Amino acid sequence: MLDNERVHRYAPHSSKSAHEHLFELFLFINPLDEESLEAEKELLHFIEQSKANVYFRLICYHDYPCIQALRQKLQRTYHQTEACNELFSIIYQMALAYKAALFQGKKPGRKMLLAMQHYFVNEKHPYSTDAMLQIAKENGLDTDMWLEDLHSDRVKRDYQEDVQLAHQMNITVQPSLVIFDSLNFKYGLKVEESITASDIEDLLNDFEASTDELLDTDVKSHCPLHALPNHSYH
Repeated sequence: MLDNERVHRYAPHSSKSAHEHLFELFLFINPLDEESLEAEKELLHFIEQSKANVYFRLICYHDYPCIQALRQKLQRTYHQTEACNELFSIIYQMALAYKAALFQGKKPGRKMLLAMQHYFVNEKHPYSTDAMLQIAKENGLDTDMWLEDLHSDRVKRDYQEDVQLAHQMNITVQPSLVIFDSLNFKYGLKVEESITASDIEDLLNDFEASTDELLDTDVKSHCPLHALPNHSYH
């Protein structure tokens, strides 16, 4: 997937750890939600300043409860079904726009996502396809390629894969952060509140310590990644 990114820091995350950990972070967001935007910024800040080996993804995902909560937050007081359908369409189009931008690179994709969120969430401009195209131009995308990808079956398939991943990880709240340690695939952490750079750092330190304890006592897991999502804890 083009929105995966692996960041290698060639030093143990903790000076006390004798093992080479690779942490996998999946941040599930609603691109129209202010809390999701703040969580994104915190995760990216963590990535920039952390010494950990990290693989991370930003994943746009929404379901009916998410749409209902956003409708109430945005005070869309007109007909409930109409409001929900409108929000669903906007979020879906933003998710596809982000996926299409990722085909031109991870950083251009994230830049496009953040620019869309700044325009539609922070500045509260009404959604339009013309605005999306202008944002793509201003952020240096090849707009012909972006438009072609935006309307492609490939982008839609990639989005559906993200939806399936969210279901596998039992994502019901946006933002949600899921963390795995490459040396301990049996368990994962799922965080649905207080997603800050410092909290992520503390979680990884705790996760690393617990995994090291298992490894040092020769209790090792051979379960495939994501096989036990119900073992994640908040």
